[in-house]
Amino acid sequence: MREPYLEYVNGRSKVMNELLEIDNEAERIMRLIMRSDADEIIRSVMRFIEEIREEEVSEALRVLRGGGESVETVIDDMSRSLVKKIMHNYLENMRKFAEAGEEDMVRRLRDYLMEVLRSNEN
Repeated sequence: MREPYLEYVNGRSKVMNELLEIDNEAERIMRLIMRSDADEIIRSVMRFIEEIREEEVSEALRVLRGGGESVETVIDDMSRSLVKKIMHNYLENMRKFAEAGEEDMVRRLRDYLMEVLRSNEN
């Protein structure tokens, strides 16, 4: 009686381990799919930022070639403009949520932005 029971338990244990491996593999594949989706979104955002950067560099070079302003002033103006243009849509969404009375969403967006900015300091 003991031997059939042990065979049953061992067999069941093997099946459970195999199911666990299948489940782990399915989770890994799902993470890869989700990462692939995120990578496409990131590429889109980076293309948008790169377009802004190229515009700002062109403008800064135009001003520098004109010789009317110091290099420091041009770089300072360019950096301010970059930040404003990159952050504009994000901040506008915060304003829209505030106008709609969704203060919790505004705080979450602010907290998330601050977390991202702080993580870049390290």
